[in-house]
Amino acid sequence: MLKAAFQFDSIDPVAKGARGADVLQGVRNELGEVCGTVLWEAKTAKNWSDGWVQKLKDDQREAKADIAVIIATSLPKDIAHVGQADGIWVADVQSARGLAAVLRC
Repeated sequence: MLKAAFQFDSIDPVAKGARGADVLQGVRNELGEVCGTVLWEAKTAKNWSDGWVQKLKDDQREAKADIAVIIATSLPKDIAHVGQADGIWVADVQSARGLAAVLRC
């Protein structure tokens, strides 16, 4: 979805089995220069886990990403579609593209 929506950004999946989140997006400006990075983690689970937030914060620090996002099928009770959990963006699957567009501005 990210590659299709933002074709000039670099979208680099983290290798299977490698430590870290799922995708690192290098946001490029109109000159093609990377002007920021977004680290993406996708979770398919019946229940939200608060532990995901700290793990992604650790991954964000290691990757030196500017922003970190969890896209999940199950969200914290206080988040309906999009919100933040301890500084990490959290969204449902349906809101992922819209959040990506806003965050890369």
